[in-house]
Amino acid sequence: MRIELRERTEENVRTYFARTRDPAIQAVLPQASRTVEQALEAYCQSLAPGSASYGRTIWAEGTYVGDIWCYGIHQEPDPDAMLSFCIFAKERWGQGIATQALRQFLAGIVPRFGLRRIGAFLYEDNAASRRVLEKAGFALQERWIEEGRASLYCIYTAPKEENAMTFTQESNRIFCEQDGKTLAEVTFPEAGPGVVVIDHTWVDGALRGQGAAGQLMQAVVELLRADGRKARATCSYARAWLAKHPEAADVLAPDWCDGPEACRLRF
Repeated sequence: MRIELRERTEENVRTYFARTRDPAIQAVLPQASRTVEQALEAYCQSLAPGSASYGRTIWAEGTYVGDIWCYGIHQEPDPDAMLSFCIFAKERWGQGIATQALRQFLAGIVPRFGLRRIGAFLYEDNAASRRVLEKAGFALQERWIEEGRASLYCIYTAPKEENAMTFTQESNRIFCEQDGKTLAEVTFPEAGPGVVVIDHTWVDGALRGQGAAGQLMQAVVELLRADGRKARATCSYARAWLAKHPEAADVLAPDWCDGPEACRLRF
């Protein structure tokens, strides 16, 4: 199933608020906004520079089915942020959508905001959400009773990247440079309105075997996702990497792999 994370819009906020009035959803998902006006105000605040919250809409096969978001970003020493999600389309429950969306979301927010530990609260009787969190790597930290109902606190710890690299980002190029020498780069010129083509990936021989090319591709995916752009690929390495990473499907154009290969990964 094709799962995409897209930017939120005012229309999404109104739809989400209306769909989550369902008693079955309200029973398992505490909500801060009591009116659609409050929800819209919170959405506008999330768009401000330096906002402590960040969210995406969840789409399954082109249909809007829910939201996922983090809040309290770097407002406390631990955790670095809190997370929540909701699939409001009940006919889609049990299809693995939340699990795939959560994995995509974590892959984006960890490098984007430099997060190491992410927390999540849920009611103990919300078995479905607990399974989703566990599949994504969250571990139970605490259990308590509040107003007669058992609640859980879970934590996700991002894996350490022993050979993580620092990249410089431009609108159509991401690269690593040391002492004025380029060590790795990927280029993706514009191919049309809102579409780029990943046409070149290069890694210096000194970085062979350190995962540099994969890190470049992950950085491209996160940049395009943040900008709302889609990608095609003519670079053979980019095609192979994207084919092996279905979590990047939301940034791919429908014809992303059409046409001849234009380059090969060079060392």
